[in-house]
Amino acid sequence: MNEIGQRLHDLRVEKGLSIDDIQARTKIQKRYLINIEQGEFDQLPGEFYVRAFVKQYIQALGYDSKEFFESVEKDLPKTKPDTYVENSIDNKSDEVKRTTNNKKGIWKNYVPHIIITLAIIIVLALVVFIFSRVFAKPASSNNSDNQVIMTSRSQSESESSQSQSSSSSESQSSTSESSLSSSSAIASANSIKLSGTNQYTVSKLTEAAHNLVLQSKGQPVWLGVTVNGSMVWQGTLAANQSQVVSLPQNATTMVINSGNIGTTQLLLNNQEVPLENANQLGMTRQLTFNFEG
Repeated sequence: MNEIGQRLHDLRVEKGLSIDDIQARTKIQKRYLINIEQGEFDQLPGEFYVRAFVKQYIQALGYDSKEFFESVEKDLPKTKPDTYVENSIDNKSDEVKRTTNNKKGIWKNYVPHIIITLAIIIVLALVVFIFSRVFAKPASSNNSDNQVIMTSRSQSESESSQSQSSSSSESQSSTSESSLSSSSAIASANSIKLSGTNQYTVSKLTEAAHNLVLQSKGQPVWLGVTVNGSMVWQGTLAANQSQVVSLPQNATTMVINSGNIGTTQLLLNNQEVPLENANQLGMTRQLTFNFEG
């Protein structure tokens, strides 16, 4: 048992709390809490989870996590491996800039050729048009009469076609309005509103069971889902892995604990949940959802 684990153990005992009490407050698995108290950090899902779990642990005891970390900083493992630096946003941004500049250079080379080709096509079209006007034979009087008759028929057919097109357009417009109205109803049926800090209200859902999709972005992440006070799923998702959790029809409240909000993405009934400060890597977060209607 190292210094961090010993201090957490002593503070817990001083508060008169058991490991099960801490598990209920933090939603962290009991075996991970035991590993922390015994200093077995290599048994946790990843190095950056050490800081996240210890922070939740000390907050569950009612102490200031910042002061605690300052006193035990030397015993905490590093939370940013080389792979994190290699895949950082700055490096990725430089790569995107280089690719964009290459594409711009390619376009600059092709633009003059495209302009010349278009100019040649326009000149040829003008030449053909002029020759067709100059060398066209005048039509006879009989042909003129036939043209008048054909023009009258064409106008009549055109009016009939326009009338049918107008009726078809009105029908399509009515169908389109009905489709838009239906789409609006579906959108409002799946509304997820931010009602406070990390607090959400989900309203007007159908009677079918709700589907929750948990996803990790780029790095592993530990997640726990509690519905109506009972844990329904918890575990660690590998990088870019997803997990589908079916929620019961009678769900009224749901709590999601994330060990790293910066790599967490949530979809509720095919609608993405807007996360506050979603780019903060290594930060834990507890999200509360209230189902209405």
